[in-house]
Amino acid sequence: MPLDASFVKNVFNLSRITPREGEIETFSSQLDAVLDYMESLNKVNTENVTPVGNITGLSNIFREDQIEQSLDIYNVLKNAPSEDGESFKVPKVF
Repeated sequence: MPLDASFVKNVFNLSRITPREGEIETFSSQLDAVLDYMESLNKVNTENVTPVGNITGLSNIFREDQIEQSLDIYNVLKNAPSEDGESFKVPKVF
């Protein structure tokens, strides 16, 4: 049974989305199907299943910071579409 239209309207409102014509009914049935599927997952017996937080087996693979030679200003700016000699020039946003 599809969800109540007021519930779906509230979801749209919380998402700050204005529904178009017919979307309330469409999303009502789609959201209901998702919730039905989630309910079926709640019925699965997971009593002897160990919780897993990471399936890759990797943990904290960080590397030490290494200081390396950086590019000089000429090589940094040589492919820039626009520059002023020491920095990129970009169009104004405001």
